Amino acid sequence: MQELGLQVVNVAGRDLIAGPDEFDALRGLGIDFVSANILVDGQPLVERFRVYERRLNGRPVRIGVTGVTSQSRAALERWQGARTLEFADPVASARSVLEEMRGRTEIQVLLAELPPHTLDEMVAPGADGFDLLISSLGRLQETTPVGPAPVVVAPGDRCKQMAWLNLRLDGETVQVVGGEVLALDEKIADLPETAARVLELKERLSAAGANGEGRVSASEADSDAAPRPADATVSP
Repeated sequence: MQELGLQVVNVAGRDLIAGPDEFDALRGLGIDFVSANILVDGQPLVERFRVYERRLNGRPVRIGVTGVTSQSRAALERWQGARTLEFADPVASARSVLEEMRGRTEIQVLLAELPPHTLDEMVAPGADGFDLLISSLGRLQETTPVGPAPVVVAPGDRCKQMAWLNLRLDGETVQVVGGEVLALDEKIADLPETAARVLELKERLSAAGANGEGRVSASEADSDAAPRPADATVSP
């Protein structure tokens, strides 16, 4: 993830099915996590949004990034007895955070583990919504759109593609001036210890599902088939 330059990650419901201890370990990776709609014991699990300062066209620009996800029943069951996990309404949560970010940021980015059509009102042309929606669900878009915001990018749900965009700020208008959806390959090899840990988690979650301890389906336990959260790299 460091080699890819990953800076901020949306927490998906599926990221929590291993339980609170495993998620706490993920938070030690040195990457920012955001979520507008996941609560633990009545408080946000992580930061509801992050603001990054970059330079576009030679001027300082503040970029706000938030994320939302659908509910995971398996995650709710795995957290029982440890902490109270809750998934608030993702659309209402995204709208609430957008209101907080307005006036504090020039560009607003929404990372979503939701099909893009569920957030149409928040990224409709002419709407006062998000400038950029990156969805980890929905049909794969093999190219990135070029033109004025709002822009929707869907690099697929199997964690096998990475999208990048070049942004320009014309006055108050955000423009996408270039971009591409790239297939991830074996140029960056898996870390052996990380690969072993992922395999161990898959086996443990599959066993828990078979024993009725988490009802984790094969699709949820298999990272090659399970949708992944949208991530972002905020670059100059």
